Amino acid sequence: MPNTSVRAAAEGMPAITRRSVLGAIAAISTTAAGTGSASAHVPVGNMNADAELLALEAEVYRICDLFDAASDKREELYQQVESKSGPKPEGAPFPPDVKADFLDFLDQAGKAKSREELDHLLANPLHLRMREHEAQNARIAADWEARRDEIRRQCGWPHVEAEAERLMNATGDIAESMLDIRALTPAGMMAKLRVHERWDFNQWEILNSITADIEQMAAAEPQGACFSGSHV
Repeated sequence: MPNTSVRAAAEGMPAITRRSVLGAIAAISTTAAGTGSASAHVPVGNMNADAELLALEAEVYRICDLFDAASDKREELYQQVESKSGPKPEGAPFPPDVKADFLDFLDQAGKAKSREELDHLLANPLHLRMREHEAQNARIAADWEARRDEIRRQCGWPHVEAEAERLMNATGDIAESMLDIRALTPAGMMAKLRVHERWDFNQWEILNSITADIEQMAAAEPQGACFSGSHV
């Protein structure tokens, strides 16, 4: 999900930064190492405690690599389509005499004071000629679009586009699921932050997830041990 800029001050909360989050994680690790204590449930140094998060992180990277490859292929095919289809035709320009008369027609239409006057102007052969000219240019554009769609189909663009979309959605599903899993160690929180570098979470989503992780770890430590002498 694209990162959405949110002004923290508007909610009366401190702005979240990577530095502040890393500082909180470091505080937990230092406290645990210095006291020889850790979570009442899982030792901080036990990487297997967050095996699920680390496995999901690896899967995000794997799918991101596939998405990058699909995106490169999509760009390659885009260049092929552009080369074979050429620029979109602008259509035939209005004949100078018709254009001049039509400008006068528009001026008269703007001054029409009744529906009857406007209907009379719209029945003018000049207006009908302009409408036909517009329809002709629309047909030219439609023919170009049809040729372009056929070139895209022959190049395999629809398949590559669908695959890139599927991979992007799969990445998002896995990345977003990580936010709902409580990290039991700093390693788990770091996994979320590393994924955040590849998949931009909403600022509040990653903040809330990391905050919940820190609160859970803090609750498992002796009162005040985790954040003694440190502030996020």
